[in-house]
Formats: sequence, structure tokens, C-alpha cells
Amino acid sequence: MGTRRRVSREYKQEAVALATQHGVAVAQAARNLGLSVKVLRRWVQEFRTDPQYTFPGEGQQKARNVTGGEVPVGFPRLSGHRV
Repeated sequence: MGTRRRVSREYKQEAVALATQHGVAVAQAARNLGLSVKVLRRWVQEFRTDPQYTFPGEGQQKARNVTGGEVPVGFPRLSGHRV
């Protein structure tokens, strides 16, 4: 199993650009960057889903729709509790 490492938002964006804009297969780009193919594919999918808020980093969380069942940032999820 590999070591988990943290990379910057800019690194992720450049990796996605390499895998999507330069005609390089995702698998080849991942090998060139020393990444897991699964990780790079997930980054590409996240970027395609919501490019503006992709890879927000710490403290830059996207506002979420509470009615959709998502818990706002900073609030713990409570299971089985009624208000």
C-alpha cells in the first residue's frame, strides 16, 4: 500500500490538465506523475463535475444545500436524533 501524501490544488489542476488536454491517456499521465490511476481518474471526475469548487482545500468549503441531506461545514452529523 502506498503512502498518503497531500498535494496542492495547483498540482491537482496541472495533473488533470495533463490527463485531459494534452492527448495523454489518464493511465500514462498517472504513471508519469507517480500517482495511482484511480486517484487521477477521481480528480478528473471531480473537476468535470464542478470546476469552480474542485479541490477547495482547507477552509474553502463550498456552501451546501442543507435540504439535500448534506450537513453544513462545521456541524456534526447526528444519526437517530430528532430536534
